[in-house]
Amino acid sequence: MAKRQKTKIFSFQGFDNAHYKSTAAYTRAVNALFDKATSDIAEVANKEDYNPNKPFSFDDYPKTKARLQTTLKGLAKKMQAIIEAGSRRQWLFACQKNDEFIASIFDTTKLTKGRLKKMQDRNLDALQSFQQRKVGGMNLSERVWKYTEQYKEQIEIGLDVGLGEGRSAQQLSRDLRQNLQDPNRLFRRVRDKRGNLHLSKAANAFHPGTGVYRSSYKNAMRLTRSEVNMAYREADHLRWQQLDFVVGFEIHRSNHEPQCKCKLCERLVGRYPKWFKFKGWHPQCMCYATAILTDEEDFDNQELSDLKSALKGTVYKKLSTKNEVTDLPDGFKEWVSENEERQANWSSTPYFIKDNFVDGDLTKGLMYVQKPKPLTLLEKAAIRHEKRTPEQVQAIQNRWEERKQKHALIKQEAQGVLDEAKDYNEVDFSALQNAIDSGDIGKMQSIASEVEKAISEMRKQEQALSNLIPNIHEWHKRFTLDELKAVHSAVEKKLASWDGLTLQEQSKKLKFEAEEYFGTDKYGAQTKYKTWGVAQDAYKMHLDKVQYKIDKQEIEASVTHSFSFAQKTKSAKVKQLVSELQSLLGNNATIAELQSKADALNNEVSKLEAAKLARDLKRLSKLGNGFSPDAYTQERKDKAVWDKGSGKVADKTLIDVAAKNWIASTEDEKDRVYEYTHHYCNVNEPLQGRKYLSYQTKADFEHRVNNITSYISKNVLPEDMWFMRGDDGLGVIASRIKFAGGEMPKDLQDLVGMTMQEGGFMSTGSRKGKGFSNKSVIINVYAPKGTQAAYIEPISAYGNGAGRKWDGKQRFSTFSSEHETLFQRGTLMRITKVYQVGGKTFIDCEVIGQEIKPLSYVSDSNIGY
Repeated sequence: MAKRQKTKIFSFQGFDNAHYKSTAAYTRAVNALFDKATSDIAEVANKEDYNPNKPFSFDDYPKTKARLQTTLKGLAKKMQAIIEAGSRRQWLFACQKNDEFIASIFDTTKLTKGRLKKMQDRNLDALQSFQQRKVGGMNLSERVWKYTEQYKEQIEIGLDVGLGEGRSAQQLSRDLRQNLQDPNRLFRRVRDKRGNLHLSKAANAFHPGTGVYRSSYKNAMRLTRSEVNMAYREADHLRWQQLDFVVGFEIHRSNHEPQCKCKLCERLVGRYPKWFKFKGWHPQCMCYATAILTDEEDFDNQELSDLKSALKGTVYKKLSTKNEVTDLPDGFKEWVSENEERQANWSSTPYFIKDNFVDGDLTKGLMYVQKPKPLTLLEKAAIRHEKRTPEQVQAIQNRWEERKQKHALIKQEAQGVLDEAKDYNEVDFSALQNAIDSGDIGKMQSIASEVEKAISEMRKQEQALSNLIPNIHEWHKRFTLDELKAVHSAVEKKLASWDGLTLQEQSKKLKFEAEEYFGTDKYGAQTKYKTWGVAQDAYKMHLDKVQYKIDKQEIEASVTHSFSFAQKTKSAKVKQLVSELQSLLGNNATIAELQSKADALNNEVSKLEAAKLARDLKRLSKLGNGFSPDAYTQERKDKAVWDKGSGKVADKTLIDVAAKNWIASTEDEKDRVYEYTHHYCNVNEPLQGRKYLSYQTKADFEHRVNNITSYISKNVLPEDMWFMRGDDGLGVIASRIKFAGGEMPKDLQDLVGMTMQEGGFMSTGSRKGKGFSNKSVIINVYAPKGTQAAYIEPISAYGNGAGRKWDGKQRFSTFSSEHETLFQRGTLMRITKVYQVGGKTFIDCEVIGQEIKPLSYVSDSNIGY
């Protein structure tokens, strides 16, 4: 008989080292996918208009979220493709290894086709099953998606930090990639708006689970390595089962750098039976196996038996061998003995236990040594069953079904109670757990009832604390009731001490407690109190309640006028809106609902008031040349009042008209005219066709304009009179000419005879040398008797009078530098003279009319935002 001889040099470890290098290449490919995805997301996120006062969330940025979803789908698809390709290639590489292993023993050209086919079977059907298997109820696609979801959460936390610190897209991408590998670095870097380091809410809530890295990057790397390595080991195991001359294998520690310092690997080295399935002792295990061959004599006997079977046409029979490995190493058996009881507390079971022990349970023994079981009760019952009549069988079946349903319901309810009990630290559920594990229905029912009573008591105590502590049940999972009661008492005492404060003062103190004292460790609260998060949540909840009251008060104040209007109007719509708003206020509706209804009410009131005012103004307004021709004779201009002294002449001329109309005016007219004297841009800029660069609603704008217009319309000049106004340059003159429909000439003298119109209200000085006379362009305005112009020196915020509180009776002896008279909006002026003195341009003009246009000409976009 020909002796076996090696035809070539072969090394298991050489192939294993090559396999490790290939595995590393696949993990680098996955790493590159994560880097590319991170850069893409960082680039688009960095282009968003990020709100630094609000935690970053993809839901707030639809464009970034859409790019994220596309990127995640691509990442998951490509990662799955790499793992599937890697597991297939390494499966086939293991097949190649074993082909060369066989070739190192046999001259394969001399083997029969049948024998060679059996030895070289690559088990591709098993490869497909391996790749489609489920782990923890998830196939490969679902496991990959799980880690991309984890990646999304970490990216969101990282963007919140990076965007808040103003990082560039490149810096943001680099930081995110570092944080994926070391999430703790991210969590340590989270800062509040004052720059203090603390653990963010998102980081604090981030719990990937037992046995799972916090790093989505590391989890993806581990999944890649584990899948590829297990494919390689599974192919080894299946092939060796087909090789009769392989009688076992020996597991060795790897000397691959970096060397693993694993006590488990150290204990479990040794010789194993070939039926033992080895895919690694733990994730990323580097141990390797070498086949143990039958001794030479048995090998020759097997070949002889094989040859005789082939010649006689009989079935091939495997012979026993003297050196077949039939027992496990002592180190392995010792380890199993030590861990039989501990396994009940494990969060997960290693593959080598699932693959080799009955039901993956160390206490049930190895699969290969299962002994024939005695007849079960069901098998014995089957024998008795054959003797029963159909009626007896049906009756038994009915009783069994009823019993089974009842027991199933009891067990389901007991399990529900047990699951709930696990949320409460103070509830002892061990007896119920034992009853369920043992299947004792009677005990399940009675013990579940007792446990449920204990849970009910816990709920009552939680409810008593929930008035101050939000999410009380979630906090109870982390802290005892006594600890939560201590927080409740401290917060309650603190809140009681603020009872006498205004809502605004309470809000300020609550913000300090929630955001600074407990929100940072600046004062040592997070170090001193382990329940600081509970207190912070309590203060935040109360802050929300106080802020609601503040917002509600502001809304109530904003509709005071509309409520008063509703008592006098006949408008059914206004009355209905008031009723609806009062109902919402009484039911404590959301601020958004209250604000929406308040805006609708105020807008409707403003619309009705504007319509009424428009009707009044139409009666009062003077369009075009509203004065007789003799109003513009030189004689009348020369006799017109022109105060060139202290201002007493102008005051004497105008004060009585001003006093009479101020006393007769409405509160809204007084408020709006006084407001105009210290802040006119929100009125004049839109009226002049310019954009007001701050906030006001259209309703507010129209309310202001209409009340000022109404007040000035009552104030007409009792005498012909001269006024003076300074402008910043000829550009102002050009804008008035354009508003009147004309075009600014190149030659200043061509201005004479042209008409200009002030779109807004026009402030002037009531005496010479006032009204911003320091400006580069001075206009002297002649206004005939009857011109609508209100003398507002007594009530101006910058006058020497009494301001808004003027009673119309008090008189004044000194006057301010502005000494203001306010002309009606739409005043038309004809230019009569242009001259220059001392570097200034003087323009004389005469009022020829006052055109009060409907406000529909004002663009909404100019009113404000």
